[in-house]
Amino acid sequence: MVGPVSATFHRGSLVVAVGSQIAPGDLPALCAGVRSRLERSRAEVVVIDLGAVVAPDAVTIDAMARLALVARRLGRRVQLRDAPCELEELLAFTGLGGVLPLVLQGETEEWEDAFDVEEEAHLDDPPV
Repeated sequence: MVGPVSATFHRGSLVVAVGSQIAPGDLPALCAGVRSRLERSRAEVVVIDLGAVVAPDAVTIDAMARLALVARRLGRRVQLRDAPCELEELLAFTGLGGVLPLVLQGETEEWEDAFDVEEEAHLDDPPV
């Protein structure tokens, strides 16, 4: 994965910020990190921050679908935040737009105004 990947807990949500590009080899660690943090928390929603993604592709879609599966298996929901237009188009093209909901711009701004970090860690940090 190009760029940092971090996870932050915020008001019942786990916020995962991904780097500029996701490589296929990064998927197992990304999913394991999210699973581990969800298992240790009461987070109801996984918010995936895609603001740094510069060239979304099939691997990006695969990562989002896998993270949604991890969350759903643990009884949680997924939302995508700050997705580039290209990713929105890929989601629509693949039929995953309804499965991977996007946070609307107004909702994002409200959410950011209330942002209060409780914990921040890199996904490859060992569990506490």
